[in-house]
Amino acid sequence: PDFWRRRGILNAALLPAGGLFFAAVAARRALFKIGVPPKIRPPVPVVVVGNIVAGGGGKTPLVAALAAKLQEAGMSPGVVSRGFGGAAKAPVNVAPDSDWRLCGDEPLMLRRKTGLPVCVCPDRPAAARALVRQGCDVIVSDDGLQRLDLARDAEICAVQADYQNGNGWPLPAGPLREPASRAKQCDIIAVVVADENEFPEPSAAGPPADEPSAPSGARVMRVVLRPAGFFAVDAPHSRFSESDLRGRRTAAFAGIARPARFFATLNRMGIHPEVEIPLPDHGRLAAGELAGLSAEFILTTEKDAVKYAGERRLLALETRAELPPQFLPAVMRKIGEHKPWTANS
Repeated sequence: PDFWRRRGILNAALLPAGGLFFAAVAARRALFKIGVPPKIRPPVPVVVVGNIVAGGGGKTPLVAALAAKLQEAGMSPGVVSRGFGGAAKAPVNVAPDSDWRLCGDEPLMLRRKTGLPVCVCPDRPAAARALVRQGCDVIVSDDGLQRLDLARDAEICAVQADYQNGNGWPLPAGPLREPASRAKQCDIIAVVVADENEFPEPSAAGPPADEPSAPSGARVMRVVLRPAGFFAVDAPHSRFSESDLRGRRTAAFAGIARPARFFATLNRMGIHPEVEIPLPDHGRLAAGELAGLSAEFILTTEKDAVKYAGERRLLALETRAELPPQFLPAVMRKIGEHKPWTANS
């Protein structure tokens, strides 16, 4: 919600609840630190991509890009996800034609986008074990920075450059799921930008003045989300460029954490929808509302697209995360430090 960006009367009224929330988070981390309950360590390396704020941080495109790079490096990655919004209670292997109501929208998008094994389950260690049985030799966890039951070899914290920590207060007074200092404990802080002017490229000469601080060992890297054209939802091989849509009558909707970012991307591409409909994260536009839009083309995100079939006017914007050259080597070094599984792990 917008009020997480500021510190007003409502936020202040909720701050005591936020203090209790952070106290519970600290107690939980302390228990895991002494092995109550024990962490589950799979026999293969685990890389967690998450964030410390509620809502989107560019995690899912980052997961897709990292998994693809690991595959290019000769590994056999698999992706685990909670499957938010899906009905799965036990491990479910996601197929390209899976029902999003079972597995969730983001895991289905990842499966279609990467072609790699994706397993969803509220019990992430169970999902990881299922992927290991399929032959995966590295696990990438989509979200799960706070899921301490799954041991990990590398942690990547995604931060949106134009949002960062919002108002800097804990849930529900602000967006923080953990103290801001938690990001500095990760191996990589990935600053995700949609506009390259949002955040200067870190250089050997020193960090930019607005770069989130990090201790030695944690590295700040910029990840650029780039639009890669549109595809027709009912015929994914049918591609459209931004020039195909400029000057056409369009409408747009998005059920992501911050729909305004999607609409801003369209505007930067020279596409100006007549109607822009923001939906709640993971929300869905009713069939009647979709049919009632009079535009020639209706534009949405890759995540939203998996919920719709048969709407010929619906186009999804594909986005790709561009990782800096030093990103994969940094992850591979952590993977190389993986400790073999033991009965006491």
